[in-house]
Amino acid sequence: MLAERWNASVDDAFAAFRSYARAHHLRLSELAARIVAGDFDTAAIPAPARPGGHQD
Repeated sequence: MLAERWNASVDDAFAAFRSYARAHHLRLSELAARIVAGDFDTAAIPAPARPGGHQD
């Protein structure tokens, strides 16, 4: 879901997801379940940098 929203690779999206979870002391499974259920605003997770160093 995140890779599609950010138009990023799955690896980059997972790295951003994992980094956010670690920084906020959240289990990956719990954060993923909240995202899928629509109980979490994914705008809170910084999107991975775009190729070439540009970010939207």
